[in-house]
Amino acid sequence: MATPALYHNWPEIIGTFVLIVGFVLTITLPSAILTYTVVILLGMLFGRIWFRQKGGLKFPLFVIMMALLLGIMLGARYGDKTLVVIFFFFSMAFSYYLHDQKLIKSI
Repeated sequence: MATPALYHNWPEIIGTFVLIVGFVLTITLPSAILTYTVVILLGMLFGRIWFRQKGGLKFPLFVIMMALLLGIMLGARYGDKTLVVIFFFFSMAFSYYLHDQKLIKSI
């Protein structure tokens, strides 16, 4: 029995969507401070998602996360792209740590 292409390719489809969303979101931001703020918030969101997915789906989440980061970097007109990457991964790790230590409750 053949399975639909959507079933097998959902990480790439969602990754393409978040790449476009990340690009459009950051291209419209008028300053580096707003770009860094959005990147930190998205990193914290992905840290929470990573914590919630402890036991499975690591690679599809990684594909989606990298697509979002690529879209953000392509659209970031203001600010340093190296700082964007550093802020994203630092805030993701910090959010994961806060959830892991139960300083933030994840329902």
